[in-house]
Amino acid sequence: MAIKIIEHCHVAPSPDTALEQSLQLLHFDMIWFPFHLMQNLFFYSLRCTEPHFSDTVVPNLKKSLSLTLKQFPPLAGKIIFPLFTGMPVSRYVEGDSVSLTIAVSDADLIPLTGNLSRDSDRFHDFVPELPPASYTDTIDFYVVATQVTLE
Repeated sequence: MAIKIIEHCHVAPSPDTALEQSLQLLHFDMIWFPFHLMQNLFFYSLRCTEPHFSDTVVPNLKKSLSLTLKQFPPLAGKIIFPLFTGMPVSRYVEGDSVSLTIAVSDADLIPLTGNLSRDSDRFHDFVPELPPASYTDTIDFYVVATQVTLE
């Protein structure tokens, strides 16, 4: 099973989005932080050629993601943990974006779908990596990373 990355980009909310938006995290939100990050995989059947995927599907996905982020900009932002004072916040500022990876795989995805047990290592290539956190007087990390892989 080989996955070839054909593009790595960042998608920002459409240009007419608010310049900044912050959401205070609640205590209920913070009880989830010690747990492992949520990594969801969704498999959809789409038979198309790689050129059609690159030229038609990917631009539509980028536009759709940008319009979606306009409705909820904090998904493009970061979670900010002050090290010494205050509560964590989810903050979007103009220029923030979601990491988007576009890939092509020669894997047969049928064995990865269905309601049966399988080795989780077979899924790792399909999970995008979050950009690294930054550490200053706060710990800042991205909220979402997305990967779209064509079989």
